[in-house]
Amino acid sequence: MARTKGSDGKETEAKVFAAARALFAAKGYGAVGMRDVADAVGIRVGGLYRYVPDKESLLTSITDSHMSARRAACPPPNGEPLRDLDAFVEAQQGALEADAEGAVITARDRLWLPVAALSRIAHLEGEIIAHLSAILNEGRKSVFQLPDAQAGAVAIMSVLQAFALPDGEKARLGEARAKRISANFARRIAKA
Repeated sequence: MARTKGSDGKETEAKVFAAARALFAAKGYGAVGMRDVADAVGIRVGGLYRYVPDKESLLTSITDSHMSARRAACPPPNGEPLRDLDAFVEAQQGALEADAEGAVITARDRLWLPVAALSRIAHLEGEIIAHLSAILNEGRKSVFQLPDAQAGAVAIMSVLQAFALPDGEKARLGEARAKRISANFARRIAKA
């Protein structure tokens, strides 16, 4: 199970992160050991340390990657609050769908993150909420009737997350219906 001649270190590294992502999503961070990751990749436990210093670093990388992608998915506002809200919801649904494992891990296992990594995740989440709050605040001038844009943004983010998780409403309702319902909830929260 040692690295064989001609094997690609970058390919193995990608396999390590993919295996950790799949295992953490399926079993939970606390239930997965480095041996589990090594077995899934087909290398020795000692070989993992060529690619990652510890299990915590795997979790940090996965959650940071997920939240960074969600932050990057925030579309720029175009000055039409209802369309901006719909575009935001669609973009977040797409980001959550594209990285369903990362969504599960970030939602469930963030409590295992070291303080610095948790602070970074909270910062990224805060930026996403601020982006949505700006859309909602702009809409309060014309189409939205919600009393508190920040609280509305947090509520919408919670709904999107709940409807995106594979073992939640998405599993019960089906993907397309869950997306439609969560988009309708977002509009209802904004009172559009």
